[in-house]
Amino acid sequence: MYEEFYGLKGNPFQLTPNMDLFFGSKVHKQGFAYLQYGLKQAEGFIVITGDIGTGKTTLVERLFSVLEFGPVVASRIVTTQLEGDDIPFMVCSALKLDTKGMTKPQVIGKLEDYLFSVGKEGKRVLLVIDEAQNLSLHGLEELRMLSNLSYMGKPVLQCFLLGQLELQQLLGHESMEQFRQRIIASSHLEPLSAEETRDYILYRLIKSGWKSRPEFQEDVFELIHQSTGGIPRRINRLCNRLLLLGSIEELNSFDKTVTLRVIKELESEMITPDNDPKDDQKGVSEEFFDEITSDTAIGSSEQEKPAPKESYDEYRAITAAALERAEEKIDTLENRIDKLEMKIEYLHEILFGNLRKQFDGKE
Repeated sequence: MYEEFYGLKGNPFQLTPNMDLFFGSKVHKQGFAYLQYGLKQAEGFIVITGDIGTGKTTLVERLFSVLEFGPVVASRIVTTQLEGDDIPFMVCSALKLDTKGMTKPQVIGKLEDYLFSVGKEGKRVLLVIDEAQNLSLHGLEELRMLSNLSYMGKPVLQCFLLGQLELQQLLGHESMEQFRQRIIASSHLEPLSAEETRDYILYRLIKSGWKSRPEFQEDVFELIHQSTGGIPRRINRLCNRLLLLGSIEELNSFDKTVTLRVIKELESEMITPDNDPKDDQKGVSEEFFDEITSDTAIGSSEQEKPAPKESYDEYRAITAAALERAEEKIDTLENRIDKLEMKIEYLHEILFGNLRKQFDGKE
């Protein structure tokens, strides 16, 4: 919608990863360098952690974009709550190996045969396991055992683990000493700094054909950083909404007043039954807004009068009824479908394995 109004060739702040818009902050460059280092070593585990929305999936997508024609068969797994015995089924499912009706030993045997066949071709398998904090200690140990497989003295299976902070706690367990010894590098993705937030926004705008319209006043970048905490996904969400409002009200410049309106709007949409109604009306803490609006005197001058009620109501109707659902649901729809398909497949395999064991027992 706003792309046409501002003459952009694409959405600069889409929520799904886009390698054409990859912004290499200090921590993201480090994280990607560690992934490349792990590939070069061809063994061991690489661990990348970070809060939700800090860009872990973006690093994976960028990594996969450079693996297409290399000696690596790469597959990505998004984990759910799994027990250790489920891991071989999950790995086979990710590699599209048919294990219907097989027991766990049979599944492991088939996985070994596949890995050895890949090794004979001079290749190896890379598993990138997302949401790895959902793995159990037994599950991590199963991965470690599988990573010991080799062909002609060379490892044929390597794992990169991506997860939230809970993954660090999981790996710190006293029973994980052997696993920790197999970790060759780890990196934690911190949020963007205030300066990086500004550069991130401008970089994405420029890559999308931005010609300084709309203009962003300098203090808007600091305001966005304070509101989002420097989390890239939150920045995208806020800037998306800001540009939408700008296109509806035909704004050519964004100042703190307009940005605050969008922040309050987003905050108000996060209301839950457990929130205090008085706090809901504020949207964000009073201290935060007092601090950032103390020198703006919002609504006190002719230039900063509130927008007409009709246009603001139109904005609220569009964003609340449509954009919010689209931004948050479309962003996760494909991943959820992948998770469900994967989960159904290996649960189906586990079920048939259990039935087969019961049947064999009766015989």
